[in-house]
Amino acid sequence: MDYQGLAIDASNRNRIILNESALLPKFSQDAHLICRKLEGERILNAIKGHSSGMCSENLFIHGPSGSGKTAMVKWALNRMEEQSRQTVCIYANCWRYSTSMSIYAKIADAFGVPVSRRGRASDEIFDHIVGLMKASKKPILLVLDEIEALVQYDNARILQNIARVDEDRVFFRVIGISDNNAILFKLPQKTREILRFTKIEVPCYTREELLSLLKERALAGLRPQSYEDDLLEDIADIGVAARGSGRFAIEILWRAARSSEDRGLTEVSKDEILPLKHEIGLMGAELSREELLIHGLLKEGQKTTTEIYPLFRSEILRTKRQIRNYLRAMEQKNLIAIENVKVGNRSRCSIIRLREGLK
Repeated sequence: MDYQGLAIDASNRNRIILNESALLPKFSQDAHLICRKLEGERILNAIKGHSSGMCSENLFIHGPSGSGKTAMVKWALNRMEEQSRQTVCIYANCWRYSTSMSIYAKIADAFGVPVSRRGRASDEIFDHIVGLMKASKKPILLVLDEIEALVQYDNARILQNIARVDEDRVFFRVIGISDNNAILFKLPQKTREILRFTKIEVPCYTREELLSLLKERALAGLRPQSYEDDLLEDIADIGVAARGSGRFAIEILWRAARSSEDRGLTEVSKDEILPLKHEIGLMGAELSREELLIHGLLKEGQKTTTEIYPLFRSEILRTKRQIRNYLRAMEQKNLIAIENVKVGNRSRCSIIRLREGLK
C-alpha cells in the first residue's frame, strides 16, 4: 500500500505522528501478512470450502504472544467473506465471552434471532441454534480467540456440543487460537477425537520480519523524514530480545514517537527507546504479557489492589482473581513486594510496589 501520497498541511509539519492508528496492533491484518503469507494462505485454504459444504478443517492456531495469530485469522475470514456470504463467521475473544452460553447468544444474534438466556438451559439454546442453521442452510465458522479462557471457565462445553452434532445441513467448523499449545489436552478425549483439530504453529518474528513490519507501520503512521532506518533496526533488535513479539516492537515505536512529539521534537529520538531496554531484561525472565503490564503500571509508582484492577482491565480483560494470581507469581519471582496494611479500624488493603532496582 502506498502511504507516501498522504497530504501534509502546515499544521502537520512539526508533528511526528500523522496516523496513530497505524502504530497500534489492530491496524491492518494485511500488514501482518507481509511476513506471514504462507501461514495466512494455509488458514484460508483450510476453511474456504466450508461455505459450500465441502470438506474443511477445524484449526488450532498456536504460537507466542505477538506473533500475529489473530491478525492472520481475521485476514483469512475477510478473504473468505469476500468470496462468499453463505457462511456465518463468528469471532469471539474468550476472555470477553468466557462461557458457552455467552457465545450461543452471540451466534443467535448473528442469525438475527436474539435469544433470552434467562431461565433457559445452555443445551436448549444450542439446539435452537442448530434449528436456525438447518432452516437457513448456512454453516457456521466459529473463531475462539484465547480459547484457554473458555476451557478454564466451563470446560468449553460448546465444543462438546459441536462434537455431538449429527444432523444433515448442520456444518460447524472451529478455529481455536492460543499462546498455549497444550490447552486442547484439557478437553475431553472424545471431543478432541471427533473435532480432530489441525494444528498450525505460528513462530515468533525474525529480525528481518520485525524490520519489515516496523517499516510498514512507520510509513503508514509517521511523517516522512521523522525517523531514521537505524532507529527501526534498533527497535527490531529489541523485538527479537522480546521473543520476536511484533506487538511489543510496534508498541515501542508508538511510545517513542509519542514521547518525542510530546517533547516538541520533529524526529523520533533514539533516547526514547533506551529506557525500554530494562523491560527487555524482564522479557528475558520469561514474564508473560500480563506480568509486563503490571510492571509498567507499577513503574509509575506503588498501587493498591483497588487501583491496579481497573488499570489492568483497561488494557487486558481478566478477572480480579486472575490478576491476583499474576501478582502472586511476580511476588514469588521477587519482582514485586506486596504489603498488607490496615486502613481504619477494620479494613485492610494491599500495597504493591516494584522491588528496588526494577524501576
